[in-house]
Amino acid sequence: MLNFLLKVIIADIKKAGEGADMNVNCARKLLKIFSIPGEPFEFGCKETEARKFARLARENYPEQNVCIVSSWVIVDFKSNKRRAPPCETRLYAGCVELDFASRFAHGRRILTTPMITISTPPLFITSNTAYILVGEGSRKAINARKICAGTF
Repeated sequence: MLNFLLKVIIADIKKAGEGADMNVNCARKLLKIFSIPGEPFEFGCKETEARKFARLARENYPEQNVCIVSSWVIVDFKSNKRRAPPCETRLYAGCVELDFASRFAHGRRILTTPMITISTPPLFITSNTAYILVGEGSRKAINARKICAGTF
């Protein structure tokens, strides 16, 4: 799990260009976020309801791909300002159950692009995908400054 996330995060950092080498250390620290338990977040649906919500997602978000995931964590990356809203929210899914666009194999772990909206449980929407969250999950907030300091 950590190796996969490291590759994803390092690829994002390298795309950003300047300072990539310095940020690799930060990326390693960022990976620890996913090993720290979050607060239980009652948002997922039952496995037996997932296909029903997939149909709902296709109807309400026709331009999006649809993907059913389990073992999920929603991470709110907070800005360094005290009362500022999250600057970015992403979904980490420990298991892809079914990707209707066949991009991800069953059982694969994924870290999504930033959230656009979170809709009627259990829909987590990004710029190109509607994720159906199945089962129990959690949510956590991490301060951006603390990520690189390693004090989260």
